[in-house]
Amino acid sequence: MEKQLMHPNPNTSDQDLSPIVPVVYEDQEYHLEYKYIRQNLDEEEALGEKRLNELADEGWELVSVFNKDAFAHYYFKRLVS
Repeated sequence: MEKQLMHPNPNTSDQDLSPIVPVVYEDQEYHLEYKYIRQNLDEEEALGEKRLNELADEGWELVSVFNKDAFAHYYFKRLVS
């Protein structure tokens, strides 16, 4: 006898199946703080490894960086206790 898995919605065809993503809820409330750095790359070099590590030591996590025209835009976040 072959074992069959049941989809939570029995009215869904096999072609419509998508992965079921678990959701985790936490009781703890947390707050994030954000930092934005903009640099003119015509006048100064992009943030180097040393400066990024200094920011990381302060708790900042690099979330995004992009260049537009002559500017580099850095977005950081960190957990506020």
